[in-house]
Amino acid sequence: MNHIMQQRTYGRRIRESTKASTRVAWAGDTILIDKVAFSIEEIRAVSFELRETARKRLLSDLLFVSENGEDGKELPPLQLEKIVDDMGCTDEGWSFLTDSRNKFAVDGEEWLAGRVFREARLRERFMRRGWAGEEGKERARCNERMVEGYFRQVRQFKEELFALAHLSAGAPARGTELITVMHRSPQQGRGERGVFVDDGMVVFATSYHKNYQHSKTNKPIQRYLPEEVGELLVYYLWLVEPFVRILQTATRDRVEWSDYIWEPKNEEGWGEGGGSSEDEESDEEAEGSQSEGDGGGGVEGGCVSAAGGRAKQAIGGKGEVHASNMDGFWGTDRVRNTLKRETG
Repeated sequence: MNHIMQQRTYGRRIRESTKASTRVAWAGDTILIDKVAFSIEEIRAVSFELRETARKRLLSDLLFVSENGEDGKELPPLQLEKIVDDMGCTDEGWSFLTDSRNKFAVDGEEWLAGRVFREARLRERFMRRGWAGEEGKERARCNERMVEGYFRQVRQFKEELFALAHLSAGAPARGTELITVMHRSPQQGRGERGVFVDDGMVVFATSYHKNYQHSKTNKPIQRYLPEEVGELLVYYLWLVEPFVRILQTATRDRVEWSDYIWEPKNEEGWGEGGGSSEDEESDEEAEGSQSEGDGGGGVEGGCVSAAGGRAKQAIGGKGEVHASNMDGFWGTDRVRNTLKRETG
């Protein structure tokens, strides 16, 4: 131990007395990092444009509505300032969406699914006629190809939303922190809800921090989303997430759901280094096929899948773990690649 301490002191002395190469510098409001230079105004422009892109995707590709009601159904109104939340409630499955004091314009659990059966253009998109059942009767079946296309749009929206939350919710969180946010209270003793509404603003409360392995104590950090970004998150949790679950049940036999917005790849290894970067990259390449390959059968709202059968377990036959969310697992590599792509 004495030898180790001496070597550490020797190395620290060299580091403190030797001039290092410059990596980060400021020139006015322009930051210089290695060979890259950008201004604060450019970061602000990225956030604004990314928000517009995400909002357009939410309206046209996920909710099939428009702002003024033209070419589709009108977007249900949302007043964040009127939403109340019991931040101390730890009942399983609790969130501000289940609070009886909040009166939403439509029932988010059935609004989008009901439109699929009522509106011809959506019915033609998600449903197809076919033969099912032992009696040989003709029944409506999900168009699995269109469902997978919808899942890809949801995946892209969640990646854009992640980049927006990272850029705009106060001090940027580490990747392993932001993916610990749960949108509802999980089972007792399995973590804490991390999405709240406080005086008209959506709050992220991360449950992991880099010093946890040393202190073994939680240090919740509240990050307030701008109203424009918080609105997108609430619309997604309110209207899109229930519809995605119905589609997952109908086409993939999924009956269990993750409480995380961005499901972590390895809950127990966040602060322990995890696997190698090569393993993480290979896992990320497999995310899409795993998350889109949980196919199976099932019935939901009259939508009969092609295969049928019992719901699959979360752990596959060969020991591989499949994500409960349709967009797959999130790890540090995926976080980095998402931010790199969305800010490119």
